[in-house]
Amino acid sequence: MNYFTTKQTAGLLGYNDESYIRKLILSGKLNAKKIGTQWLISEEAASQYKVKSNIKIRYRVLFSLNQELRSLADKILDKPQNAVGPKDAFSTFAIGKGYKTHAAILSLAGQGFGEDAAILCRTLFDLLINLLYILNDKTDDRAYRYFRYDWVLMKKMFNYILTKSEIMKKVKERINTPKPNDATIEDIETNYKLVMQKYNYKDSGWSDKSLFDMAKEVGRIDAYNTIYRLQCQLDHNASRSMNEYTKQSENGITYNIGQSENWVEESLVIAFDFYYHILIAFDSHFKTGFDTKLLEVENRYVTELSAINEK
Repeated sequence: MNYFTTKQTAGLLGYNDESYIRKLILSGKLNAKKIGTQWLISEEAASQYKVKSNIKIRYRVLFSLNQELRSLADKILDKPQNAVGPKDAFSTFAIGKGYKTHAAILSLAGQGFGEDAAILCRTLFDLLINLLYILNDKTDDRAYRYFRYDWVLMKKMFNYILTKSEIMKKVKERINTPKPNDATIEDIETNYKLVMQKYNYKDSGWSDKSLFDMAKEVGRIDAYNTIYRLQCQLDHNASRSMNEYTKQSENGITYNIGQSENWVEESLVIAFDFYYHILIAFDSHFKTGFDTKLLEVENRYVTELSAINEK
């Protein structure tokens, strides 16, 4: 691996003053090692800093809009809600889980791991579709169907454990010294039979519809057929995902496995869209009164998106 002095690194990163490079090193923003009185920066460290710096500058507005969205989410989450029914419970879960996933997407994108950020955007999409589909039900049946599917999952897990003697040994120890809220084997068996009689769950999951059909019902089929399918390629390591990590060259295959701007812009755009609509659904359900503020930030997002599309 090649190493550069602070002066050489300044030239590589486009700075005139090498003292700025030393400031970056001392602040922990640029990795380096000191030999005698000389700081040496690896080619990899210089490249990583350059990528992160370029991302911060180039996508400043998209990061800012996503942070503004998070600020609104903070205010919505701080406002007490009277959550009493199953749809209330799922809405609260969705905004909370989405909040954490959205933060992880921004972190990965800022570090130059856009592909992995895009995979998490897929999670946001799945969460959004489930939320809209459940709220689209005039009754609470879909919400109950979602929560009660947990008995099916526990039953599947228990069936597997029965085939593993070592794990069963641990289970029996736990039965003898149970913890609060532990479900007994009898609870699992009884409730599994009850929920299967009522809902007749299939192997596809909790819903009576596929994600495709749910997306179609709630009006997000275009996102499913485009964005979501592209993200699935990355998540499932499908053949198309190879194009994001390897390139054919005259000298053979080049591996693009370092930090880069690949999928960063897309992830920032998509993350805003999906989490914004989770917030809109939550606001509409609980009548939090943040609809005007959400619309204002959406208008700025649309303006920025138009500018991106014109480039």
